[in-house]
Amino acid sequence: MTPQEHKWVETNNSLCAVLRQVHDVLALSPLPPKREWVGLTDEEIESAISDGFARGLDNGNVSNRAVINYVRGIEVKLKERNT
Repeated sequence: MTPQEHKWVETNNSLCAVLRQVHDVLALSPLPPKREWVGLTDEEIESAISDGFARGLDNGNVSNRAVINYVRGIEVKLKERNT
């Protein structure tokens, strides 16, 4: 075996040893339990709609800002339920 081949084998063996150790550590580490997704109730959706659109009305018309406020309100409520 040439010195280069010998060096490659040593490097490969070292890398395999490290990967085995990483595998062993990860195999022993408990993963956090999966949480089940929690949706919003009809009342929460209605609240987000009214709050979001009320802040974005422009002379009685729905603006882009109202839609953004509505979507952000839904996002906030979902984060509250799922964190």
